[in-house]
Amino acid sequence: MKILLIPLDPRPCNTDLPKMLAAVAGHELLLPPEGCLGRYMRPARHAAVMDYLEAHAGEADRIVISADMCVHGGIEMSRGAALTDAEAGRRLDRLERTLRRWGKKTSLFSMITRGTITATKESELKLWEYTGEINGLRGRPLNAKERARHDELMAAIPARVMTDYDFARARNQRANLRIAGWAARGLADRVLFLQDDAGEHGPHIAEQKALAKASRGRADFMPGADEACSMLTAGAIVKASGLRPTINLLPSDARAMKYYALYERDPFEDAIKFHLPPLGLRAVKKGGDVDFFVNPPLKPSVDLFLYKHPARGRDTRAFAAGIKAARAAGRDAVLADCAHCNGADVYLMRDLGKAGVRALSGFAAWNTASNTLGTALAHAAMIAVGRKAGTFDEKASASLTGLRLIEDWLFQTLVRGEFSRYCLAHKVDRFDFGRAGARMDALLGRRMRTLAARLMPAGTPPFKAVFPWGRLFEARITWTKKY
Repeated sequence: MKILLIPLDPRPCNTDLPKMLAAVAGHELLLPPEGCLGRYMRPARHAAVMDYLEAHAGEADRIVISADMCVHGGIEMSRGAALTDAEAGRRLDRLERTLRRWGKKTSLFSMITRGTITATKESELKLWEYTGEINGLRGRPLNAKERARHDELMAAIPARVMTDYDFARARNQRANLRIAGWAARGLADRVLFLQDDAGEHGPHIAEQKALAKASRGRADFMPGADEACSMLTAGAIVKASGLRPTINLLPSDARAMKYYALYERDPFEDAIKFHLPPLGLRAVKKGGDVDFFVNPPLKPSVDLFLYKHPARGRDTRAFAAGIKAARAAGRDAVLADCAHCNGADVYLMRDLGKAGVRALSGFAAWNTASNTLGTALAHAAMIAVGRKAGTFDEKASASLTGLRLIEDWLFQTLVRGEFSRYCLAHKVDRFDFGRAGARMDALLGRRMRTLAARLMPAGTPPFKAVFPWGRLFEARITWTKKY
């Protein structure tokens, strides 16, 4: 089976990861040439992307399309004010024509704008924080203290920053309302709106309600962003298979399922429920195809990109033992570690040890809780469908699990904090390495290989690690020898 994906942007999480997931179930993923997909703050070549989509749609069994790529040229560009309403309208016209022809086999997804600007350099980190706080105060009555804080924040932010942000947000909502109309008319097989980073309060609440009304109940909603390409690729494979995979949902702390994860507006247990339908997955109490172990958010939860890992928050020894026992019993054990944002719970990883790490059939612990959930659930779905259909590729699955452990545990949890301190000490901008890019890649490769030799199970193949966008936030990990 061939799945054609127009990704959210060219980052590994939106290109490499969906391709590896499709391979787990024995299927092929078609992607536009990387050269036309842009890079970081450089937009994709819109016409080239759409030309590729139109040229190859006929040969694909299922199609997954990011509206943000087709309209804005990528998620980062959707957060800026460069694109006019008129040009956005023309690009939507072309996308609509494509859907009229191929919509019956297409899943279309679009982002609801997040509550912060993009920080492209160290000096903008405070503005990122301030805009997030302002948006958390919008859309609800404020007391005197909150009003004073709102005014203080507005005074601290250059007027142009908020003007551009508000224009982009309004433009994006107008585009999304048009897409919601497509959902109402059945122009696509599935339309999914994803809520990019946002809290419990803010303008996104009213925007979601308006989109739900405009779609007449024919669009889905869920938190997240960077997991969408993986989830909808996996969901397309599930749908085409005609199978209905199931998971046994096994939390480390049942009470914490009601906690709110950082950057999300719904209780964690609801976030899981929202992620299941796009994948065609069901959670059952027993007898599921895959054991899905989940480490829910801690209270408080920490963003490990910005802060040091805190002290142990819960006892995960019995939970880790359960993962090892599942594997010993011949079960597939997939772990979604959502205790903190932007990395794994180091205490859980210690409790697992090399034996527990080796027992994992799938793993994720990156970015937000929803990014982790979507990735791990997609892997679970591909394992289940692949096994049921007889197309499961064990080596492809093990390769994917190994890469997630290296990136989410070794890089995001351990190495990135070290490199953050290095950047601050050596005056290297964490958001734009500039001329220090080659040096940072070399340092990363050496440090990652050292940690892998100490923490990863024996037999882990050699790999290459680089910073694909010349910033600290993400790494691209690739095997230099087959798994």
